Amino acid sequence: MLLFMVKYSNAVNKRIFTILKDLPAEELTKRRDTRFKNIYGVINHIVFTDLLLFKLLRSIDPDLILISTNDYDHLRTGYNQIVVENVKEANELCDSIENSIYAIVDDLTEEQLKMDVPSLGLSLYEIMTHVFIHRAHHRGELKSIFDSLGIQDDIAGTLHSLHSVK
Repeated sequence: MLLFMVKYSNAVNKRIFTILKDLPAEELTKRRDTRFKNIYGVINHIVFTDLLLFKLLRSIDPDLILISTNDYDHLRTGYNQIVVENVKEANELCDSIENSIYAIVDDLTEEQLKMDVPSLGLSLYEIMTHVFIHRAHHRGELKSIFDSLGIQDDIAGTLHSLHSVK
C-alpha cells in the first residue's frame, strides 16, 4: 500500500510542477487566504515536513536516507520556513525526496514497518501513512488555488492514470 502511495504522490507532484512552472512569478508569491500565505509557502511547508521525516528516519537508521539532508540540518520546528526559493529548485528537491522515499518504502520489511518509534509512540508505517495524508491535504490547498486561477487540470484524476499500479 505504501508503495502505491509513493507512486501516486510522485505522479501528482509531476502534475503540480507542470502547472507551477507555467505560472507567472507574481502568482507564486501573491498573498492567498491559506495557512501558508501563498503557493511558495505551501510548497515550502510540504518540503519542510518531508525533510523532518528524513531527519526522523536518519535518527532511527542512518542507512535509510539516500539523499543528503545535511544542507537542511539547520531546520527546526516551525512550519513557515523557507527551504526552496523557486519552482526549479522546489521541483528538483521534490524529485530527490520522492526518489528517496520510493527507495526507502521499497526496501522496508514488514518488521521494520511495525517498528515503534519511541519518540512518537507510533509505528513507522503509521508515520509514513501520516506523511502521505499530510501531503495530500496540502496538495488539495494547491488545487484550490489552481481552481481559483481558472487552471483546468484534474489533479484528482491522477488516480485514473495509475489504475494499473497495485
